[in-house]
Amino acid sequence: MTGARHGPLVLYLAVVVKSRSQPEILRDQLVQAQGRSEFVIVVFVDVRGFTRFSKITESPDSAMFIKRFYLKLLWDYFPDASFCRPTGDGLMLIFRYDEANLPEVSKSILDACVRCLSEFSMMFTSDPMINFDVPQNIGFGIARGTACCLHAGEESIDYSGHLLNLAQALLDLARPSGIVIDGGFRVEMIPDGLKPDFQRQLIYITAMAESEPVEVFVQRDFVRLPAKAHKPIIEKPWKTHHSVVNIAQLGAIGDTYAVVLPTQVDEGEEINVTMVTPAIQDGHEIKGFSVEHSFASFELSNKPRRALVNLDLKSATSLLEKNRVPLECDVSFRIQYVAAR
Repeated sequence: MTGARHGPLVLYLAVVVKSRSQPEILRDQLVQAQGRSEFVIVVFVDVRGFTRFSKITESPDSAMFIKRFYLKLLWDYFPDASFCRPTGDGLMLIFRYDEANLPEVSKSILDACVRCLSEFSMMFTSDPMINFDVPQNIGFGIARGTACCLHAGEESIDYSGHLLNLAQALLDLARPSGIVIDGGFRVEMIPDGLKPDFQRQLIYITAMAESEPVEVFVQRDFVRLPAKAHKPIIEKPWKTHHSVVNIAQLGAIGDTYAVVLPTQVDEGEEINVTMVTPAIQDGHEIKGFSVEHSFASFELSNKPRRALVNLDLKSATSLLEKNRVPLECDVSFRIQYVAAR
């Protein structure tokens, strides 16, 4: 009997190499990481209205749009970026420069920003993957100076410093779309052909320029700075006033209870009125415990050197009866307000 012929026996050895996770790679980089200061231009770009867009669009469509947007930025507008990092609905872009190439780098960046801004509304019309409506506006915040680069050898891990915070703050002001540039960029670094498009403004920025304004260059016909950007940012002097009254006495007061405040109130700011009552269980007060009720039934009246807050006692009485607070208890009205300057 002739047996079946077999070909040579071949032993295949499969070697499975586990891919390293991003946290593992970053961990190893951080072990050897060091910091260095670099001259950079920081550009933050953001899609306006992306949050609303992502709420009314299927998740795969949102992800595809932001992917294609990132690719467009890096391929067509900013291919020479030294470093980039996604910011959720935009990118942070870093461009290194030195004495020799500063004018060239500055011109390249601003030309690309202006071009990207003008082309954004039509950027995806021929993209076969984008067959749905997408946001129509973007904003740019730009700053120039020094930043700290965290690096491992020749590889940049991340950037940090005041300059990044400034560029991000300027991005937030670039609404509804357009470009806002830090005054430290210097007007001479704006290409001559673009200078007429930008207007010099002095603005205040939270945590950066609260009492003394800083210079920025704002793109005309695009950016509308909010009125608050032109006013000093002063910490609001919130005050708290307490007025305590016996519940049994409320019935004899009338329909309103006037609380006199020692100063006038800034009527442009919010006023919080809270009614604080004892905690009641089985008809008895629980010592050491209280219940707070947000109280919206009041009217403010500023008088010379003081203010009156007229509380609606009908509303107060209704709350007290609902919570079965005994008449022998006291009720406190806590009023929080900003004093007029």
